[in-house]
Amino acid sequence: MKKHILLLCFGLFFANFLNAEEIVESSESLNELIESSPLEIKELNIYSSRKEEFLSGIIKKFSEENGVKVNFKNDNVYKLIESLKNQQSSVDLLITSDAGSIEEAKQNNLLEKSDCELYKNIDRFFLDGECYWSAISFRARVIAYSKKNNNIENEVNNYNDLVREGDDGEMLFAKKTLLTPASSPYNQFFVAYMMFTEPDFANDFVKNLRKNAFRDPSGSDTENIKSLAVGNGEIALVNSYYYFRLLLSNDEKNKDLAEKVGVIFPNQNKKGTHINFSAVGLLKNSKNKELAEKFISFLLSEEVQKMIVNENKEYSVTQESLNDELNEKIGKKNIKFDMVTKLTEVSKLLQPAYALLKKAEWY
Repeated sequence: MKKHILLLCFGLFFANFLNAEEIVESSESLNELIESSPLEIKELNIYSSRKEEFLSGIIKKFSEENGVKVNFKNDNVYKLIESLKNQQSSVDLLITSDAGSIEEAKQNNLLEKSDCELYKNIDRFFLDGECYWSAISFRARVIAYSKKNNNIENEVNNYNDLVREGDDGEMLFAKKTLLTPASSPYNQFFVAYMMFTEPDFANDFVKNLRKNAFRDPSGSDTENIKSLAVGNGEIALVNSYYYFRLLLSNDEKNKDLAEKVGVIFPNQNKKGTHINFSAVGLLKNSKNKELAEKFISFLLSEEVQKMIVNENKEYSVTQESLNDELNEKIGKKNIKFDMVTKLTEVSKLLQPAYALLKKAEWY
């Protein structure tokens, strides 16, 4: 009897030993499978001088549709460029707020050519000739005015009219113009644009516009639009999307303020209204070039361009009909934008433009 019990215990022990070996072998095989599997979380690293609020919805959509973790860093574009020049870590894409800074990245040998096929639906104006970068959206530098002055729309057709004298020999908008500081990149680029397109007039334009200031240059475009609405000043230079975002807002207070302000698209009888664009470029150090180009293609897709227009209130670089629809929401039709003046050439005047602003005491 004892012998049978002993044999039975030995059998059970041996069976468990075999099962344990199988479990260990299965576990080791599973670990080997996991370690050898090519599947891993894909990551895309983006440096951007554009605020995340303008890109968050787009990034979230791309991430969800492609199973990609997007790492996003926002900072001053020149700090980003310096960082890229001094580091070896992998950053895949650079997104900038203007044409000048993306071109500077190219000149610093930070960008790599993309497949030109990505840009087949884009006007050449918005594309680097060698496919190092592409615009992804654009905005216009418009003139906002208080509707309390019913004559402004009849008196102002061009940027130059901001410093025009009236019949009495006085400036039309003396002590009535709201300005943002010289530190604003929008001001710097606009003055560079004036220096490029009207070199003989730019110096007097900047000096007299400063003399016309309602108060010392301060605040932002949005703040100046709101100031116009409550009667502080009569006229201001602003980016189109700031006005659109207030007027088409779900916030009734913002909408009410914007309805007291009108906008003029200047230079319709010349080349058209000055524009600038946000752009994207593939970085040389990218370790995910295929994924980075997929994101560029995504930015230029019809669906995302609609998001840019409908959510950001910026203009599309591929869908002209969407831009027309946006303008029609404020009663504007057949707007002509200056797509003749090369913005990369304008950007070469940014340093002298800033010097001119400082000389005129835009601070």
